Amino acid sequence: MLIITDGAPSVPEVDAEGAAANAATNAKNQDTFIIPVLIEEGTAQSPVAFLRDSISSDGNVFVADFDGLANIENSLFEQVTCQARKGQQEGRE
Repeated sequence: MLIITDGAPSVPEVDAEGAAANAATNAKNQDTFIIPVLIEEGTAQSPVAFLRDSISSDGNVFVADFDGLANIENSLFEQVTCQARKGQQEGRE
């Protein structure tokens, strides 16, 4: 699952980070691999640590601004295809 975000979660208003972390944990428990991409456009407080620790499946977070998104395209493609191949191999076992 590729999650593209512009900052920290804000919904629901009560404990948005807790709700997002719980949803990510539930998805990962169902063997969903989560890759967060943070689009930073001068945000005051960067949510990289939250995305790395609570959302990402492997601790990686891709960070770019809108202009730099094309620069990480190859890295994202490699990450997604690597996980797809891994999932196919595990399905054969």
